[in-house]
Amino acid sequence: MKALASHRSLHVSALAVMIFAAMQLVMGCGGAVPCSYMNVVTVSPAVGSADHLAVAPGDQQQFSAFSQELPTANSSGCAVPNVIAKLTPTWTVSDSTNVKISSAQDATNGLATCIGTTKSPVTVTAFGVLAAGGATQTLGTATLTCK
Repeated sequence: MKALASHRSLHVSALAVMIFAAMQLVMGCGGAVPCSYMNVVTVSPAVGSADHLAVAPGDQQQFSAFSQELPTANSSGCAVPNVIAKLTPTWTVSDSTNVKISSAQDATNGLATCIGTTKSPVTVTAFGVLAAGGATQTLGTATLTCK
């Protein structure tokens, strides 16, 4: 009887090893889908306002663009990197008569100045390259109202 119990235990152990090996073949070495990331750019603030009659800085709004890599939808359980990079993009505005914006590669990058009243919110757009050798693309938009 003792030999039969030992044989069953050995059979169950062998079965467990085979199931584990089969799972590794199906799932890969790490047991999970590899993480994949996408680069997400945020323009901040999304909505801004300034008074063209005020003295600086009251007639100005500072816009910034930040880049962060986030896991794609099929990468659940993957860690979110804490690396957030401040970008220095080229900026444009939809109303260049009433708003000027700096694209200088210094602390004034993204500084919009209201020089007149806007009838509706002005679209502020950041353009740039996200990867070395990549094409210039729209990174993000925001709006600005000049009173």
